[in-house]
Amino acid sequence: MVICGCGDSVANIYEVSSGVLLRVLTGHLDIVSSVCFSPCGTFALTGSYDKITRTFDVFSGKLLQCFEGHTSPVTSVAYNKKGDTIVTGRWHCTVKIYNSISIEIAVENKKENHKAIVLFFLII
Repeated sequence: MVICGCGDSVANIYEVSSGVLLRVLTGHLDIVSSVCFSPCGTFALTGSYDKITRTFDVFSGKLLQCFEGHTSPVTSVAYNKKGDTIVTGRWHCTVKIYNSISIEIAVENKKENHKAIVLFFLII
């Protein structure tokens, strides 16, 4: 499967081999700017210009969680290898690290540490 964030406030999941649209993930109110799958492939994570990160069930398309608290568009999202931590980055130079189960913020890296938009990151 492949997931694509779209300018019409949705994320689309496609079957890679056929190109068939499998799911449309809805709920955002603005551009979906970043997407990823959980390591187990069961969940999809989306970040949006609506300042919210959302978790969806890949197979049903059901919205499971909302991670709020950013004050500007979410520009990057990622899971760690275990899938128990979610990292989000935003336009105004802040990175937030959440526990993916409790939705609690574990760490917030303030903008003093970043000089520009956080566009993407890689977790190892």
